[in-house]
Amino acid sequence: MSAMLEVVGLDTCYGRTQVLWDIGFSVAEGRTVALIGSNGAGKTTVLNTICGILRPRKGQVIFEGKPITDIPAHHLVGMGLVQVPEGRELFSRMTVMENLELAAYARRDGAVDKDIRGVLERFPVLGKRRLQISGTLSGGEQQMLAIARGLIARPRLLLLDEPSWGLAPMVIDAVFDTIKAIQAEGTTILLVEQNATQALAVADEAYVLEHGRIVLGGTAESVAMNDEVTRVYLGGFNPRGQ
Repeated sequence: MSAMLEVVGLDTCYGRTQVLWDIGFSVAEGRTVALIGSNGAGKTTVLNTICGILRPRKGQVIFEGKPITDIPAHHLVGMGLVQVPEGRELFSRMTVMENLELAAYARRDGAVDKDIRGVLERFPVLGKRRLQISGTLSGGEQQMLAIARGLIARPRLLLLDEPSWGLAPMVIDAVFDTIKAIQAEGTTILLVEQNATQALAVADEAYVLEHGRIVLGGTAESVAMNDEVTRVYLGGFNPRGQ
């Protein structure tokens, strides 16, 4: 199975402070890869480096066989590399529909209206609130809108940054049901998530990030069965049911 994304030896700094060391992993087409770790481990920094928001001091990002480390972030969206950021980052004073329409700014095809209808069918609550100001939605509804906005950009690779952030357990379950549905349609996903139980339950492969370094990687099942991962991140529970 060919790699859609390859991350090779990334070092990333904020000013003079290094926060990532020699990060390397790959994401195969059609697969879901989870990057788990505690708050502050560097997970979002990895995504922002992949997406061109941050420039690495060293290393390379290769997307569909092409080095993209020096390509501006807004061009990467047009190439199909789409991030749903931590904290949603919606246009909070705009309506649901306006947020979805803005998500299609880089598209030059005639299927935008069809795709908007499609995401409103996927998320019926957004259809009911399409004229509502997005900043007045509940946290779960805002997360659904953030994911819908990402899908409007027709991602080849969808990067999800902490989709369970700030949500109630019942809403988290609904968000991950949506991720499973997106998986089933063949979208390739890189998932950054502090909720290791949920992440490992949906992932094919997983990596554990600690203090800016990858300390463990493999199939999601093998990572979930690791004694240290079970103790530190899973509270003794194996989400793979082994």
